[in-house]
Amino acid sequence: MMIPRLTQLTYNQTNRSYNRFLLRMIVVLFCAVLSSFNHDIIAQNTTNSIISVDAKETSVADIFENIYKKYNIKIAYNSSDLKKIKIDEYKADNQHIDKIINELLTNTEYSFKHIGNQIVIYRDEAKKIEKKQERELPSREERLRLIVRDTIHYIDTVYLTKYETIQKIDTLRIVVKETDTVYIEKKPIIKTYKDLPTRKLIHNEQFSLKASYSQQMAILNFVNKDHPDDEFTNLLNETIDKISLRSFALNIDGTYNISDWDLSLGISYNSYKHNFSFERIEQDESYISLDTIDTYYDVDIITLDTTYYHIIDTTFIPRNIYKYNASSLNKVSYFGINAAVGYTFYRNHNIALYAKATAGIDILMRTKGKYLSEDASNRIIPLEKELLNKVKFTYGIGFGSKIALTEQLDFIPEIYYKHYCNSLSKNHHYQTKMNVLGIKLGFSYYF
Repeated sequence: MMIPRLTQLTYNQTNRSYNRFLLRMIVVLFCAVLSSFNHDIIAQNTTNSIISVDAKETSVADIFENIYKKYNIKIAYNSSDLKKIKIDEYKADNQHIDKIINELLTNTEYSFKHIGNQIVIYRDEAKKIEKKQERELPSREERLRLIVRDTIHYIDTVYLTKYETIQKIDTLRIVVKETDTVYIEKKPIIKTYKDLPTRKLIHNEQFSLKASYSQQMAILNFVNKDHPDDEFTNLLNETIDKISLRSFALNIDGTYNISDWDLSLGISYNSYKHNFSFERIEQDESYISLDTIDTYYDVDIITLDTTYYHIIDTTFIPRNIYKYNASSLNKVSYFGINAAVGYTFYRNHNIALYAKATAGIDILMRTKGKYLSEDASNRIIPLEKELLNKVKFTYGIGFGSKIALTEQLDFIPEIYYKHYCNSLSKNHHYQTKMNVLGIKLGFSYYF
């Protein structure tokens, strides 16, 4: 009798456990359904929210992002496209979300719609076509504004085709079709020689920078102001080539143009080279030297005359011979500061001719070579800076042209003469005068 009772108790306990498990499952399922229902309500309330927006100098994409952060309203859009739509200032207080988005997308190619619990921004082709038609259909006042009355000539005859197309032919041709599309074609305007702008109008009161290279011919002349026909002066002129084409100059000049006048200030590097060649044998005259080595006298016992005897030694002194043989390329370099005033006496649309006067200061930088001195025992000496004047004053004239390559770039060929006022050497008896003839090629850029 005990066993059936135990079995019955076990069955009752198992039945109660199963009922509790079933009850728990029903509660969990009910909570899940309730949560989904609440989520839909929340989503529905979210897309119908009343919000406020205050934005300045930003994009539509940034405004949508702030709405999501502040109100948790999901808005789907292409950020790269809406970043291009700029908003200077927008403000809305307690407005419906749909109204705010509609105002932000006004005059754009985008629209919006609700999909589930979010708002989707998309490109609206209908708005794009409408906007294009509005752009391609100007009003009658705008079409009349396209007509430039002082430059348009109308042909008296008006051609009306069966498509109701009106054509007006001149510098501007306006063709109006049934589709109300307006095409404006501009014919090329051919200017005559007189209509082209002159250089005077282009380069008046402008600053220009010129870089140039000069090939120079330097002419040297040695002069003795006290004795013009001095033998040593003639010897100096024989040792150095008077005319040398081995000289050059580099110039950088800044110029300001005022009408036909050019005011310039610049720097230069000048290099002069001359051949030095001296070959000679110089000797002294030979002579005989007489030396008395003994003197005595003798007395004649009969006549009592006294006779003096001198013993003399004769010595032959030979002549001294000096041989000189030297050849070198002498080089003298100067750093110059130059000023010039130029006047343009002729010009047309791409060429201008000018004359100018220059003045400057040249400062000695470097010397190299050999020099001839007056000392017979040491005729050939190195050419040192101490033998030359370190500062020299110059003046000159020049003639050239400006050839326009572009509106701001000129090619400038020029010939010029330059004279060194003071002597190149420090010796005040033997002065070295130098004159320079040069051909200059350069480019000038106008700012």
